[in-house]
Amino acid sequence: MEDQQPLLPAPSIGKALSDVFASPSDVFQSLKDTASAPMLWVMPLIAMFLITVLSSVILFTNASLKMEMKEIQSKAMQKMVDNGKLS
Repeated sequence: MEDQQPLLPAPSIGKALSDVFASPSDVFQSLKDTASAPMLWVMPLIAMFLITVLSSVILFTNASLKMEMKEIQSKAMQKMVDNGKLS
């Protein structure tokens, strides 16, 4: 418990998210010596959830995308039938 230095404040969420793509090692090194910041993992989690929901809605409401998905699935199933993996 000797010579403990106070932790640095966590970087802003915008800076951390943009730097993760530009220089991820710098971001993770700086996070190691900063105070805990739950928003640095909560915000990406919420963003990923919203992106997933939005892409699902777009995918299942667009008729041409639904048809394309069904074609891909039927081709994959036919290939499995041809290989004898599916009866």
